[in-house]
Amino acid sequence: LLLRTRPSSTKPKPFLLYPEKFNSQVYKFDSWLPLIKAKLRVNSKAISNTTTQFYYVYLNLESYIQVIVLPQLSQAKDN
Repeated sequence: LLLRTRPSSTKPKPFLLYPEKFNSQVYKFDSWLPLIKAKLRVNSKAISNTTTQFYYVYLNLESYIQVIVLPQLSQAKDN
């Protein structure tokens, strides 16, 4: 019995490591923001619209920073 595998015709999906959650330390923001932008660009098919992008960024904030952002989130939902 011979088993053959078909050569894969699909390209490997681009992947960047998950960025560290932002914790409001100003000195880390300059390295955190480019990582988030790169992740959004590389995964643009999965994170394509602005709502999805917002939630991706929101989920990459520490919980105590998310609390600060919640009023903007509520206001955006109302508009």
